[in-house]
Amino acid sequence: MSEIIAGKNALLEILKSERKVKRIFLVQGIREDKTIGKIKKIALVKNIPLTYLSKEKIALKSPVKVHQGVLALVEPFSYFPFDSFLKSMEVKNSALVLVLDGVTDPQNFGSLLRTCEVAGVDGVLLRKKRSVKVTPTVYKVSTGAVEHVPIIQVSNLSYACQRLKEIGFWIVGAETNASKNYWEIDFTNKVGLILGSEGKGISPLLKKHCDDLAQIPQVGKVTSLNVSVAGAIFIFEAMRQKWEG
Repeated sequence: MSEIIAGKNALLEILKSERKVKRIFLVQGIREDKTIGKIKKIALVKNIPLTYLSKEKIALKSPVKVHQGVLALVEPFSYFPFDSFLKSMEVKNSALVLVLDGVTDPQNFGSLLRTCEVAGVDGVLLRKKRSVKVTPTVYKVSTGAVEHVPIIQVSNLSYACQRLKEIGFWIVGAETNASKNYWEIDFTNKVGLILGSEGKGISPLLKKHCDDLAQIPQVGKVTSLNVSVAGAIFIFEAMRQKWEG
């Protein structure tokens, strides 16, 4: 099986990873900027076929509207095994893991992954059902961060949080109107941060596993922040604390 991904930055990151790229499609007459030059160079070294297509054919093949004239046929994405991830977290003294509860929008997921990669988040957990997946849109929006952040699918997020607790994680839920502000949370140790959906927030069952709840204070009239923005605020607060610590 294979899948098509779009976008030059997403493709460049895949080419740097261990995933197999079977063929690259470029639009005829594409301007050879620095990124396209790197793509061609790596393709030559790895002996990956390059095929030039018309704008119309590229558009028909592309899984997303904005493709930048670059597509690639790649092996399917593989999620990181949960047990292997837990073993890698056991030996850490400090870590940040995102737990996504009911997040379904690929744009938000891609933005979150991009932030996670920049800030050094250790992994992202999501449900196998009724949750966002790694899609071509996620690849494009994350600009290839998909290849650098462990993404783990689990059947049961409550069970996953319990397993995280067993290896020393403190579970924090991002919740509107919580009694604590996000900067009052100690992110210098091992923290699992739960982000709920924009409509429903964190599910009641999963909230029972939270050791703390924290809010982002708001003074405007909009009821809530986009989940990718809210996640970024928490993530960079964790990064700040670790740097200053």
